Amino acid sequence: NNECQQAIRTRRKMERKMLKTRTLQDCINYREAKAHAAKTIQQQKSQYWQQYCDSLNEDTKLSSVWNMAKRMTGTNVTHEIPTLQHNGQKYESKQEKANLLAQVLADQSSTQNYNTEFLKTKDALQNSWINKKYKTHIDNKALNEPYNLDELKTAVKQSKIKSAPGPDGISYELLKRLPEHFLQILLNFYNRLWQENTFVKEWTNAVILPFHKPGKDKTLPSSYRPISLTSTLCKLNERLITN
Repeated sequence: NNECQQAIRTRRKMERKMLKTRTLQDCINYREAKAHAAKTIQQQKSQYWQQYCDSLNEDTKLSSVWNMAKRMTGTNVTHEIPTLQHNGQKYESKQEKANLLAQVLADQSSTQNYNTEFLKTKDALQNSWINKKYKTHIDNKALNEPYNLDELKTAVKQSKIKSAPGPDGISYELLKRLPEHFLQILLNFYNRLWQENTFVKEWTNAVILPFHKPGKDKTLPSSYRPISLTSTLCKLNERLITN
Protein backbone atom coordinates (compact mmCIF):
# COMPACT_ATOMS: atom_id res chain seq x y z
CA ASN A 1 0.00 0.00 0.00
CA ASN A 2 0.98 3.67 0.03
CA GLU A 3 2.62 3.49 3.47
CA CYS A 4 4.88 0.63 2.38
CA GLN A 5 5.73 2.35 -0.90
CA GLN A 6 6.64 5.59 0.87
CA ALA A 7 8.81 3.78 3.41
CA ILE A 8 10.63 1.90 0.63
CA ARG A 9 11.14 5.09 -1.39
CA THR A 10 12.64 6.80 1.65
CA ARG A 11 14.91 3.81 2.31
CA ARG A 12 16.17 3.80 -1.29
CA LYS A 13 16.71 7.57 -1.21
CA MET A 14 18.76 7.31 1.99
CA GLU A 15 20.74 4.40 0.55
CA ARG A 16 21.66 6.33 -2.59
CA LYS A 17 22.71 9.33 -0.51
CA MET A 18 24.81 7.15 1.81
CA LEU A 19 26.59 5.46 -1.11
CA LYS A 20 27.31 8.88 -2.61
CA THR A 21 28.58 10.74 0.46
CA ARG A 22 29.91 7.86 2.61
CA THR A 23 29.43 9.93 5.76
CA LEU A 24 28.60 8.46 9.18
CA GLN A 25 25.41 10.51 9.57
CA ASP A 26 24.05 9.41 6.20
CA CYS A 27 24.88 5.82 7.11
CA ILE A 28 22.89 6.22 10.35
CA ASN A 29 20.00 7.80 8.46
CA TYR A 30 19.96 4.89 6.00
CA ARG A 31 19.92 2.29 8.77
CA GLU A 32 17.06 4.10 10.48
CA ALA A 33 15.11 4.29 7.19
CA LYS A 34 15.81 0.61 6.55
CA ALA A 35 14.54 -0.38 10.01
CA HIS A 36 11.47 1.84 9.61
CA ALA A 37 10.65 0.26 6.23
CA ALA A 38 10.98 -3.27 7.62
CA LYS A 39 8.75 -2.40 10.60
CA THR A 40 6.15 -0.70 8.38
CA ILE A 41 5.96 -3.67 6.00
CA GLN A 42 5.60 -6.13 8.89
CA GLN A 43 2.86 -4.04 10.52
CA GLN A 44 0.96 -3.71 7.26
CA LYS A 45 1.21 -7.46 6.66
CA SER A 46 -0.26 -8.19 10.07
CA GLN A 47 -2.98 -5.58 9.61
CA TYR A 48 -3.89 -6.91 6.17
CA TRP A 49 -4.08 -10.49 7.48
CA GLN A 50 -6.29 -9.44 10.38
CA GLN A 51 -8.64 -7.56 8.04
CA TYR A 52 -8.78 -10.53 5.67
CA CYS A 53 -9.67 -12.97 8.45
CA ASP A 54 -12.32 -10.59 9.80
CA SER A 55 -13.88 -10.39 6.34
CA LEU A 56 -14.49 -14.15 6.09
CA ASN A 57 -18.08 -15.32 6.61
CA GLU A 58 -20.55 -17.87 5.27
CA ASP A 59 -20.96 -15.81 2.07
CA THR A 60 -17.24 -15.76 1.21
CA LYS A 61 -16.49 -17.50 -2.07
CA LEU A 62 -14.34 -20.56 -1.60
CA SER A 63 -12.30 -19.66 -4.70
CA SER A 64 -11.04 -16.47 -3.07
CA VAL A 65 -9.89 -18.45 -0.01
CA TRP A 66 -8.04 -20.92 -2.23
CA ASN A 67 -6.40 -18.06 -4.14
CA MET A 68 -5.18 -16.58 -0.87
CA ALA A 69 -3.82 -19.97 0.20
CA LYS A 70 -1.97 -20.29 -3.13
CA ARG A 71 -0.43 -16.84 -2.74
CA MET A 72 0.72 -17.71 0.79
CA THR A 73 2.47 -20.86 -0.46
CA GLY A 74 4.06 -19.01 -3.36
CA THR A 75 1.92 -20.67 -6.03
CA ASN A 76 1.23 -18.37 -8.96
CA VAL A 77 -2.35 -17.21 -9.29
CA THR A 78 -3.21 -16.39 -12.88
CA HIS A 79 -5.29 -13.33 -13.64
CA GLU A 80 -7.01 -13.23 -17.01
CA ILE A 81 -6.54 -9.95 -18.87
CA PRO A 82 -9.94 -8.76 -20.13
CA THR A 83 -10.73 -7.89 -23.75
CA LEU A 84 -8.49 -4.99 -24.75
CA GLN A 85 -9.50 -2.02 -26.89
CA HIS A 86 -7.11 0.00 -29.04
CA ASN A 87 -7.80 2.45 -31.87
CA GLY A 88 -11.44 1.36 -32.04
CA GLN A 89 -10.63 -2.35 -32.32
CA LYS A 90 -11.19 -5.17 -29.84
CA TYR A 91 -8.57 -7.77 -29.00
CA GLU A 92 -10.10 -10.89 -27.46
CA SER A 93 -7.83 -13.93 -27.93
CA LYS A 94 -4.73 -14.42 -25.80
CA GLN A 95 -2.50 -14.17 -28.88
CA GLU A 96 -4.11 -10.90 -29.98
CA LYS A 97 -3.81 -9.40 -26.49
CA ALA A 98 -0.17 -10.53 -26.17
CA ASN A 99 0.78 -9.02 -29.55
CA LEU A 100 -1.01 -5.76 -28.77
CA LEU A 101 0.61 -5.40 -25.33
CA ALA A 102 4.02 -6.18 -26.81
CA GLN A 103 3.60 -3.49 -29.48
CA VAL A 104 2.30 -0.83 -27.07
CA LEU A 105 5.05 -1.51 -24.51
CA ALA A 106 7.70 -1.45 -27.24
CA ASP A 107 6.40 1.91 -28.51
CA GLN A 108 6.41 3.35 -24.98
CA SER A 109 10.03 2.24 -24.43
CA SER A 110 11.31 3.44 -27.80
CA THR A 111 14.02 6.12 -27.94
CA GLN A 112 11.92 7.78 -30.66
CA ASN A 113 9.88 9.27 -27.82
CA TYR A 114 12.86 11.50 -26.94
CA ASN A 115 13.60 14.69 -28.81
CA THR A 116 16.82 15.11 -30.79
CA GLU A 117 18.41 17.53 -28.34
CA PHE A 118 17.92 15.14 -25.42
CA LEU A 119 19.41 12.21 -27.37
CA LYS A 120 22.51 14.26 -28.26
CA THR A 121 22.99 15.26 -24.62
CA LYS A 122 22.50 11.69 -23.48
CA ASP A 123 25.08 10.32 -25.94
CA ALA A 124 27.58 13.03 -25.03
CA LEU A 125 27.27 12.29 -21.30
CA GLN A 126 27.63 8.56 -21.85
CA ASN A 127 30.73 8.95 -24.03
CA SER A 128 32.26 11.37 -21.54
CA TRP A 129 31.66 8.95 -18.66
CA ILE A 130 33.08 5.97 -20.57
CA ASN A 131 36.24 7.86 -21.55
CA LYS A 132 36.74 9.11 -18.02
CA LYS A 133 36.02 5.74 -16.44
CA TYR A 134 38.02 3.42 -18.66
CA LYS A 135 40.71 5.52 -20.36
CA THR A 136 43.30 5.06 -17.64
CA HIS A 137 42.80 1.57 -16.25
CA ILE A 138 45.54 0.71 -13.80
CA ASP A 139 45.25 -3.07 -13.59
CA ASN A 140 43.63 -4.91 -16.48
CA LYS A 141 45.37 -8.14 -15.48
CA ALA A 142 43.56 -8.36 -12.14
CA LEU A 143 40.20 -7.74 -13.79
CA ASN A 144 40.80 -10.54 -16.29
CA GLU A 145 41.67 -13.19 -13.69
CA PRO A 146 39.35 -16.24 -13.52
CA TYR A 147 36.65 -16.23 -10.83
CA ASN A 148 37.26 -18.24 -7.67
CA LEU A 149 34.79 -20.24 -5.58
CA ASP A 150 34.54 -17.59 -2.87
CA GLU A 151 33.48 -15.00 -5.47
CA LEU A 152 30.76 -17.34 -6.75
CA LYS A 153 29.50 -18.08 -3.23
CA THR A 154 29.34 -14.34 -2.49
CA ALA A 155 27.35 -13.70 -5.67
CA VAL A 156 24.93 -16.53 -4.84
CA LYS A 157 24.52 -15.20 -1.29
CA GLN A 158 23.64 -11.72 -2.64
CA SER A 159 20.76 -13.18 -4.69
CA LYS A 160 17.15 -12.71 -3.59
CA ILE A 161 15.32 -15.99 -2.96
CA LYS A 162 11.90 -14.49 -3.72
CA SER A 163 12.96 -13.33 -7.19
CA ALA A 164 11.01 -15.21 -9.89
CA PRO A 165 12.95 -17.43 -12.34
CA GLY A 166 13.31 -16.70 -16.04
CA PRO A 167 12.43 -18.83 -19.09
CA ASP A 168 14.69 -21.72 -17.96
CA GLY A 169 12.78 -22.13 -14.67
CA ILE A 170 15.97 -22.12 -12.55
CA SER A 171 15.32 -20.24 -9.30
CA TYR A 172 17.71 -18.53 -6.89
CA GLU A 173 16.48 -20.89 -4.16
CA LEU A 174 17.78 -23.83 -6.20
CA LEU A 175 21.16 -22.13 -6.69
CA LYS A 176 21.45 -21.36 -2.98
CA ARG A 177 20.94 -25.04 -2.14
CA LEU A 178 23.54 -26.43 -4.56
CA PRO A 179 26.23 -28.60 -2.91
CA GLU A 180 29.81 -27.41 -3.25
CA HIS A 181 30.82 -29.84 -6.01
CA PHE A 182 27.94 -28.53 -8.14
CA LEU A 183 29.05 -24.97 -7.42
CA GLN A 184 32.49 -25.95 -8.71
CA ILE A 185 30.90 -27.15 -11.98
CA LEU A 186 29.00 -23.85 -12.23
CA LEU A 187 32.23 -21.94 -11.52
CA ASN A 188 34.02 -23.77 -14.35
CA PHE A 189 31.13 -22.88 -16.66
CA TYR A 190 31.30 -19.16 -15.81
CA ASN A 191 35.09 -19.11 -16.15
CA ARG A 192 34.84 -20.69 -19.60
CA LEU A 193 32.42 -17.95 -20.70
CA TRP A 194 34.75 -15.33 -19.22
CA GLN A 195 37.96 -16.66 -20.74
CA GLU A 196 36.52 -17.51 -24.18
CA ASN A 197 34.64 -14.20 -24.40
CA THR A 198 31.34 -15.94 -25.17
CA PHE A 199 27.74 -15.51 -24.05
CA VAL A 200 24.75 -17.84 -23.82
CA LYS A 201 22.34 -16.82 -26.58
CA GLU A 202 19.29 -18.00 -24.61
CA TRP A 203 20.10 -15.47 -21.87
CA THR A 204 19.00 -12.65 -24.18
CA ASN A 205 15.40 -13.93 -23.89
CA ALA A 206 13.01 -12.79 -21.16
CA VAL A 207 9.44 -13.48 -20.14
CA ILE A 208 7.51 -10.18 -20.11
CA LEU A 209 4.56 -10.13 -17.71
CA PRO A 210 2.01 -7.28 -17.91
CA PHE A 211 0.81 -5.99 -14.53
CA HIS A 212 -2.25 -3.79 -14.22
CA LYS A 213 -1.66 -0.29 -12.85
CA PRO A 214 -4.01 0.38 -9.91
CA GLY A 215 -6.91 2.67 -10.77
CA LYS A 216 -6.40 2.40 -14.54
CA ASP A 217 -8.88 1.09 -17.12
CA LYS A 218 -8.16 -2.64 -17.55
CA THR A 219 -9.37 -2.62 -21.16
CA LEU A 220 -6.61 -0.22 -22.29
CA PRO A 221 -3.17 -1.67 -23.12
CA SER A 222 -1.51 1.48 -21.77
CA SER A 223 -2.85 0.56 -18.31
CA TYR A 224 -0.26 -2.21 -17.91
CA ARG A 225 3.39 -2.05 -16.90
CA PRO A 226 5.93 -4.73 -17.87
CA ILE A 227 7.98 -6.97 -15.59
CA SER A 228 10.87 -8.83 -17.23
CA LEU A 229 11.85 -12.27 -15.93
CA THR A 230 15.36 -13.14 -17.08
CA SER A 231 17.57 -16.15 -16.38
CA THR A 232 18.95 -16.30 -12.82
CA LEU A 233 22.13 -17.87 -14.23
CA CYS A 234 22.57 -14.79 -16.42
CA LYS A 235 21.99 -12.40 -13.50
CA LEU A 236 24.44 -14.39 -11.37
CA ASN A 237 27.02 -14.03 -14.15
CA GLU A 238 26.38 -10.27 -14.27
CA ARG A 239 26.84 -10.04 -10.51
CA LEU A 240 30.19 -11.84 -10.74
CA ILE A 241 31.34 -9.31 -13.34
CA THR A 242 30.05 -6.33 -11.36
CA ASN A 243 31.71 -7.46 -8.13
